[in-house]
Amino acid sequence: MSISPVAVQRDEVQRDLWTRTAAVAGRLNRAHADLVDVAVELIEGGHWGGGGFTSAEHYFVVRAGLSPAHARDVVAVARRRTELPVVAASVTAGRLSLDQAAVVAHHVPASYQRSVGELAQHMTVPQLRRAVSRHAFNVEPEPASDVTTEKSPSEQRACARPDLSMHYDRDDRFQLRYSAPATIGALVEQALKEAKDALFTAQSGGADATDGLADHGLSDVTGDRPTYADALAEIAHRSLSTVTSTSRSSHYRVYLHLSTDGAWRGGAGPIPARLLERFLTDEAIQPVWETDGRPVSVGRSMRILLPPRTRLRVIPGG
Repeated sequence: MSISPVAVQRDEVQRDLWTRTAAVAGRLNRAHADLVDVAVELIEGGHWGGGGFTSAEHYFVVRAGLSPAHARDVVAVARRRTELPVVAASVTAGRLSLDQAAVVAHHVPASYQRSVGELAQHMTVPQLRRAVSRHAFNVEPEPASDVTTEKSPSEQRACARPDLSMHYDRDDRFQLRYSAPATIGALVEQALKEAKDALFTAQSGGADATDGLADHGLSDVTGDRPTYADALAEIAHRSLSTVTSTSRSSHYRVYLHLSTDGAWRGGAGPIPARLLERFLTDEAIQPVWETDGRPVSVGRSMRILLPPRTRLRVIPGG
């Protein structure tokens, strides 16, 4: 079977790009090793303390233009360079990137640095993170002493309680940020995967299409394949659908305040027709029509597709 000249040319271009990428990555890794050397000297000599810098990480954010996360990685590798000689040597030789070395520095005990350092050269950063976060390293406990060792910043953050923040931005779009330890993150991850799979099964019309799926219609997941964002909404629907108490059901009902002139409450401009249609056909939201800020109609003037349910007060633009 002959190979076309176009395929041969494409293969040559890809090989050339691959070779050049590897060469540039090697130079970048060695440059990062030089930056780690600077960090070691900076930390050991305490030279970051002048000029108003609050930490070694802050020094690199200002002086090197690094992001806070990148600066933390540089400092973490520098602090443990003597504990992780194999990892440090691999970075200096250009075989290991700073991102890969930082995962080892943040999570791997010194007694495992050789095996994990060699393995890291053959893994992507996401693969390495998953591997070390799910591995229980068997470390011999140190003899008890009167001195209490402080946890490193990375360990404190890894064990910190979950935190969640949410708000509506200037375009009335809901924003959500969530952070949690790896154990809770794995639980949330599996719940999202299950909900996403349930939506996909319902969309494809499988035998278990409605098994475990909240009764809220499929208008939001038709067409494109379900995403994790769709899965989060599905989990929210499931949670609210389990509320049996009348008082709790009324307390957590979603009231959407709309103006009778077709705008958001507060005169924030017209509502996109597609968005308004979704509001009026979603049984989880009950519109409250207002004129000059006064309610004139509570409920719907059209046929409800599904029995009303939910729960939270929403005032877009208000």
